[in-house]
Amino acid sequence: MRRLSRQVSAKTLDIFLIFNVYIISCMMKNSGDKVFKYIRRGAQLLLNKYILAVSIFVVWLLFFDKNSIITQWSLKQTIHQLEDEKAYLHEEIVLTKEMKEDLSQNREKYAREKFFMKKPGERVFIIE
Repeated sequence: MRRLSRQVSAKTLDIFLIFNVYIISCMMKNSGDKVFKYIRRGAQLLLNKYILAVSIFVVWLLFFDKNSIITQWSLKQTIHQLEDEKAYLHEEIVLTKEMKEDLSQNREKYAREKFFMKKPGERVFIIE
């Protein structure tokens, strides 16, 4: 007898739960609560096949495509690094041209300072 009453009570409990879920869902559909309306409207929009297709397409373009945002960002960083290097090398070129002009005008001074050359009979003192 007890087993039968437990089985009946389990079945009645299941029916009771199903009935309560049904009543709550009906209340949500018919209630004037704005939150439930927005949730339902959002679910309807997300399940719309056109919006779903467009959103998948946009996500694909933004993150997985060959020209994604991540790729564009890394390329911009590379461009900035190369521009900085270009400016540095341009300054080096200007300094090298100045050194070349100085060298062409003062060959003797350059040879004495860099290679410690001297005229016969001169003494060279190196001060560091």
